[in-house]
Amino acid sequence: MNLYSLGSTFTWLLGPWESRLKCFVGNCCMPTYEALHAHHILHSFSNFIPGIFQFGDTADVAALTAPRPLHLNFGAKDLTNPIEFIKPGLARIRNAYEGCGVVSNFSYFIDEVVGHTLSPKMWEHVLSVLRRYLLT
Repeated sequence: MNLYSLGSTFTWLLGPWESRLKCFVGNCCMPTYEALHAHHILHSFSNFIPGIFQFGDTADVAALTAPRPLHLNFGAKDLTNPIEFIKPGLARIRNAYEGCGVVSNFSYFIDEVVGHTLSPKMWEHVLSVLRRYLLT
């Protein structure tokens, strides 16, 4: 499953629950509730799960995808997904994969020169991950 923007939201929301899919790739969207509150970002309503912030943030939901493969791409200049909030979430996801003994099943790429877009460098990572897990 490879999706962009709102589709990326569907990726990390679906990953923990849909066992029929072999791997998950999300591009440019994992807005943390912490960032939404701190920067007063009005994001897509699909990103809001009432009451969940008391239990964790979006990365904590994405981490539940472990041990199945998950790759996430981000643009460092994406104002709707501030990278300073994304990076700690990526560390939490990585910790979940480490805890399952499959740290190699989690990867991410941050394109330092773009915002909310699917850049050619991101697309290279998408293809690499899909080839790795779907063509084996």
